[in-house]
Amino acid sequence: MAAGLYTMTIDCDFFAATWENPKKSKVAGKLAYAPVPKGPKGRGARIWAWSLAVPSSAANKEAAWLFIEWATSKPVLWWSTVKYGNYMPVRWSVLNSPEVTAITEKWGNGTWREAVTEMYAKYTLGSFYTPLPEQITLLNILSDAIQDAVAGKKTVEEAMKWAKNEAVKALKEAGYSLPV
Repeated sequence: MAAGLYTMTIDCDFFAATWENPKKSKVAGKLAYAPVPKGPKGRGARIWAWSLAVPSSAANKEAAWLFIEWATSKPVLWWSTVKYGNYMPVRWSVLNSPEVTAITEKWGNGTWREAVTEMYAKYTLGSFYTPLPEQITLLNILSDAIQDAVAGKKTVEEAMKWAKNEAVKALKEAGYSLPV
C-alpha cells in the first residue's frame, strides 16, 4: 500500500501509521478507511493480539508480573505511541489521548478513527488463532507456500500440498496425534 501499487486492502488498523507517513508512503493523505464489508454472516473482524504472560513454571513470577504491569501501564504505552508510533496501544485511554488523537484524526480525513472505533465497538469477533506453541512455525510454513505459489516456483496445488505435509510433520514432531 505505502508504495502506491494497489488501491484497496482489508488489513490491520495498525498499518495506517506507515501509510499515512509522507516520509514512508506515496499514498499519505490520499486514503479513506471504513469498517470491513458485511458478508453472508454479517460484519465482523477478528482481533489480533500479541500477549504477555507469566508461565506457571516461571522462577520469578512476581518480577515478571511487575514487568507486565509496567509495560502495559498508561504512561509507558503513551510514551511508546507518541515517541515510537505504536498507534494501536492496548489502552483506549492512550488511543484517545489528546496527543494521539491530534495525529490520528487526520488520517483519511477522520475516517480511520471512525472505522477503528466502530469496528471495536460493534464488530470484533475475538482472536482467530488457536493458542498453539507451534503457531509461528505453522504461519511460516503457510507464508513460504504462498510465496512459492505467487513467485511461480510451485503451482498453488503443489504449494498447498507441501504446506500440509510440513504442517503435519511439525505437529507430529511436537507430539500431537493427528488423524492424517
